[in-house]
This record gives sequence, C-alpha cells and structure tokens, in this order.
Amino acid sequence: MKAAQPLKSYSALLIALALACTGPGLAGAAMISINPSKDNTLYQYNPNEGDLSNALGFHFFTGTILMGESRRGVLAFDIAGNVPPGSTITGVSLSMNMSKTIDGTARTTELHKLLADWGEGTSRAPGEEGSGAPATPNDATWRHRFYDTIFWTTQGGDFSATVSASQSVGGLGQYIWSSTQMIADVQSWLDNPASNFGWLVLGVESTSPTAKRFDTRESASPPVLTIVYTAPTPSPSPTVSPTATATATPTATATATATATATATATATATATPTATRTPTPTPTVTPTATPTPTTTPTPTARLGNISTRAFVQTGDNVMIGGFIVQGTEPKRVIIRAIGPELGQFGVPDPLQDPTLELHDGTGALIGTNDNWQTTIIGGIITHDQVQEIQDSGYAPGDGRESAIIADLPAGNYTAIVRGVNSTIGVALVEVYDLSPQTNLIHNTNSILGNISTRSFVQTGDNVMIGGFIVQGTQPKRVIIRAIGPELGQFGVPDPLQDPTLELHDGTGALIGRNDNWQTTIIGGVITHDQVQEIQDSGYAPGDGRESAIIADLPAGNYTAIVRGVNSTTGVALVEVYDLH
Repeated sequence: MKAAQPLKSYSALLIALALACTGPGLAGAAMISINPSKDNTLYQYNPNEGDLSNALGFHFFTGTILMGESRRGVLAFDIAGNVPPGSTITGVSLSMNMSKTIDGTARTTELHKLLADWGEGTSRAPGEEGSGAPATPNDATWRHRFYDTIFWTTQGGDFSATVSASQSVGGLGQYIWSSTQMIADVQSWLDNPASNFGWLVLGVESTSPTAKRFDTRESASPPVLTIVYTAPTPSPSPTVSPTATATATPTATATATATATATATATATATATPTATRTPTPTPTVTPTATPTPTTTPTPTARLGNISTRAFVQTGDNVMIGGFIVQGTEPKRVIIRAIGPELGQFGVPDPLQDPTLELHDGTGALIGTNDNWQTTIIGGIITHDQVQEIQDSGYAPGDGRESAIIADLPAGNYTAIVRGVNSTIGVALVEVYDLSPQTNLIHNTNSILGNISTRSFVQTGDNVMIGGFIVQGTQPKRVIIRAIGPELGQFGVPDPLQDPTLELHDGTGALIGRNDNWQTTIIGGVITHDQVQEIQDSGYAPGDGRESAIIADLPAGNYTAIVRGVNSTTGVALVEVYDLH
C-alpha cells in the first residue's frame, strides 16, 4: 500500500467539465487523507505466552480482555512525506473503524503521542486476532520497541501522559478523533520528522473486560488521517482557466458554418504528489469552476442535474474525482453515490467491488464520508442516520457495498472522491442526483484523464453535454474523444441518444475538429487525414456506426468537447476521453 499526497498534475490530463456558474476557486488551504505507514498491537506480557504481536493483522486492540490482560494499539503516519515542509497545519482528524467489542458499552478511547520509535515485523495473529501471535524480528511488543533487542523504557510503550484526543466508543462503526492537540502533534512531526513515532491508542484498563477491536491499514477499512494545511508557497500545480466557446449553427447547405456563441470556463486546481510508502490513500483537493452558456439564451441560475462519471478507479494519483458546483440562492438537496459492484450486471468489466465515498467542500474540508450506504457515518454535514432517506429518494444503490450521501448544499464548489477499499481497483461511477429537480439540467464532472466517461441526458439549447478537459505538461497528449449513444441500449440504459455528434474546441473557443459517425472522417482543424483505421487500431472504436470519435495530438491547453443529437434529438449519451499514450 502506498500513501498519497495532494494530487500532483505534472503531465497529467485533468477533466473540468463546464457548468453554468461562477464562484471562487479553491482557497489556499490544501487537504490530504492518508492511511498509516505502520500499525500494531501491544499485547500485555505473560511469561506463559511469551512476547506477542500482530504486525500484519487486520486488527489492533485496546482495553482489557476477560483474563484482565491489556491491549494497546500503536499507529504512525508519514507526515513529512505527504505535507510540504514549512506548511502550517490547521486541521487534523483521525477516522477509525471499530469492528468488534465485548459489549456495546461506551468506553473512552484516547490517543497519546508516542515518545520512541517502534517496529512492525511479519507476525500475523490467527482467527479473531485477540490472542496475538509470537513476535518476529523488529515487531513492537509490550516489552519491546523492536523485538527482541530494543526495549521500551516502560513496558506497554513510552508515551506522553497528555491526551492528544479522546472519543467515546460504543457500538460498531466509524469514530473520529479531532483536537487542537492533534494539530500540535502533527505540526511537530512535520517540523521535526525524527520525532514522529505516531500515537498510542489507549482504552479503558481500570476494569475488565473492556476490549475494542479496530481495523488496521491491512484491512478493508483502514484508519484515515485527514490533514488540512496551508503551504508556505503557492501550490506548484498550475491554475488553469479554460474558456471554450461552442454552439454550432448549421446551415442547410453542404458546407455548414459553425458559429461559436457558447462559453464554458473551467478552473481545476490539484495539489498532490504520490509517494512510494505503503499507505494507500491519496487525497486530491480539486475544485472545478466552470461557466458554460451553450446558446445565446442566458441561464439565470445554475441547475444541478444528474452527474455521472465512469472511470477506472486506481490508486495514487488515479482515484476518481468528481467535482460539481451548486449555484443559486437556495441550498441544493442532492444524493452523491459511488457505484461499483452492480455495474457487473450490465456487462461492465472489472467493476470496483467496494467503493468508498468522500465529500469535500470548496476549501478542501472533509464534510461527509460513507462506506456502504446501509451504514451511516455521522460527521460534518451528516448529522443523523440516512438509510431511510436514501431508500425513500429512489436512488438507493443496488448493492450494500456501494456508498451514498444525502446533503443539502449551499452555493459553492464540491468534490466527491471515490476509492477502492484496501487500495482495490476497478470501474466505478461517481454520481450526483438532484433531489429537488428542475428543468434544463446541466451536467458536470471532474476527474483525472485515464479512462473518463461522463454520462448525461443530452438535451438541446443550454443543455447539450459539455465536457471540458485540460492538457498539461511539455509534450502533446494523444487522446481519443468519443460520443457514445446507440450502444448504451444493450446495457439497459433507457432512451439512448440515437445519433450523437461531437465537436472539439480549443481554449479560445475555436472549433478545431468535429465528427458525426466515426466511420466517416471530417477533415479540418487538427484532423488532417482519414482517421477510421487509427480509431479501429486504438482499441476504442465505438460499437455503433452512428457514434462519433476524434483522435487528436493536443498540446498543453484547455479543450471542450460538446455532444449534441442530430436534428436536436435528445437522449442519454456518454462523452469520453481516453489517453492513448
């Protein structure tokens, strides 16, 4: 597993889809979420059992067991490897999943700053893991920092008496620790990495049994440390504001002239750098700002519609990020979903088997999270159990492993991040549905270019489908852009767009390429020769001759792809961008 930093965009393609709105971009604060670089359990020493540990287990333990012996968890995070040196830490929270308890009694669970380094060997406890396993070289044990040569000064771990944070832990579920002392701890570890030994997790030991079991970084629901910080210098990632203008006005002659009268402006900011450590959580902080007006008819208010971005969710820089914007004077009630397992029934290969979902606001702050929609995680804007509301919305996911959040969001910029539990990968959808529906929906998503697919209901006028993307770096990027409609019917998608057309515009709004039916190339702009064979050879040829595609070698800049229906027809379509490099 590896840790992640704010998403770095060197030579990367980011997606910034146009949406009728204005608003500020991401503020100076950045945010990352990382998993532990190591974790373990200190099992109280019993001469009859020897030194025990659980370096590679799925769980660590706190509190006391029936026999009265104590268990303590230890975990550490790579702060200096993820936060720029000299940054100011402004917020810290730790989320951990408690997956088993002797009873449901609420017990205070504390974090204490460790004062000495410790190890993680290769031990792995059997069964429920509560009894531990014989320690292996370099394991942390009740007596040892590094088994079997370096000892703690005090058995049970050397830690500060100061409580960094405490939380009452009762029934099964996710719990969050957050405090000003945790901010101070992380700041000290950033300023002096040599002092970063992590936290000891201390349960109630004055009585027994009080044991609680928490999931480790090796599990499907690892601890997540979220850090908000301000870097000492501006983010190294460029801030791009693409402007694309495109509304084709066809004439009745064979030589149609396209008059660009639509303006889409998207600003995507990403700050992240992958590392080679074992922790798996990247957290990009992406806030797209987009302003399209695809016809001369003004749009007085933004209308958030049904946003669906399909992508191959990977790890590191390549988690899936969906950015959307809410505009207007009233809050917008939405449901955000992360869909994976149920895609398999539609023939989608390699669906992500257990997607998790995070919702961040325009400052990068984590305001909601979910893993498995039938279990609500309280925190941020989620103040009560949402299971019944999700069921009543009509948009409950079809699989219990999928995730969903309902939120009433004021005007602003938001980012939904989808990851696979335990760094798993696969195809997933991040979706946003408007639960206070209006007419003239406008669709918007933002993601890293690898395999990007935005599904939307293509209408007319202001509500054609607009996909903005940005090419960054010193070398041109070879891509194929596709407009897919008819073949969606075979996957059970209702009302597919029967004949989609595709236009490609550069950052000035100039039309630089177009296609209607991929088996007939339209020469012009960046399209200088017949592309049919290249499209076939790319492996991404559309499955229906009425669908459209363009291959282009694009220098750094901002681009907009617009999908319409021939003769103003409407229906569901996909606009897709694939990286051919």
